[in-house]
This record gives sequence, C-alpha cells and structure tokens, in this order.
Amino acid sequence: MASRRAVGEGSVYRHRDKEGKEIKDAWVAQITVGGKRKTFTGKTRKEAMAKLDEYKKSAEFLLPTAGAEMKLEDFMIEWMSLVKRRTLKDTSYDRLECTVLNNIVPNIGSYKLNELTYGIIQNEVINRLQDDGNPTQPLRKRITRSMRA
Repeated sequence: MASRRAVGEGSVYRHRDKEGKEIKDAWVAQITVGGKRKTFTGKTRKEAMAKLDEYKKSAEFLLPTAGAEMKLEDFMIEWMSLVKRRTLKDTSYDRLECTVLNNIVPNIGSYKLNELTYGIIQNEVINRLQDDGNPTQPLRKRITRSMRA
C-alpha cells in the first residue's frame, strides 16, 4: 500500500471513469494552490508525478526567492506584488498593503529573514499594537485606525 503524502505535496491516484471504475493506463496528479486545483495526467504513476514535480518547480508555484540575507521589508513587498496581487481583489490588496507598510515594515522591516524569530514579531508588532490606544478595543480596529492616520 502506498504511503501517505505530506501536506502540500499533492495527491496521485488512478483515473476513474464516470461510473467510478479505474481506467487501466491513466493516472492523475493534483495539487491545490491558492484555492485552485491543478490537475496533471499521465499513462503511469511516475509520469503523472513527474509532471506534478515539474509544476512545483515552476515560477507559478514558487514563492519569491528569499535569501537569508534578504530584509523582511524587501521580501514582503516582493511577496505582495508577485503572489498576493494576483489572488486578492483591489480593495483587499490595498488593505494588506497598508497593514504591511504601516505596521510591519516600520517595526520589523529592517530585520533580515534569518534573524527573525517569533519573539521579535511578538515584541515589536503584536505587543506594540496592543499597547497603543484603548486596550479594550479589538486589535483589528486599532490596526484599521492606524492605517487611516
């Protein structure tokens, strides 16, 4: 029996006809990216997996290349323009851009990706946002208010 594939690897299975019977020489490989399913077929399992692996190496699938020496600010701007711009509506993208540029970049944008830890994010962004303004006001409202200022 085949072993279970890890999350994000996609799935590979025998192709079935409308009645649910397996088709002898047809395999399907699928992966979900950004809520959309990509499907590849082949005569053998190996061929279908090769097509899937080739897609996973393509520019459409990969996130922006991030070196360890890259600053978070540069990575976030590149990630927003290359990845999120295609998947979000204009208003959602504008809101994300404001949040990143007003809250993330000023606080931790100068850190290199290899220096960034959960503790830094907690101290520099989350705690700072919670300390500003009315403590009973939801964090989302404070972020929205700070974006409008």
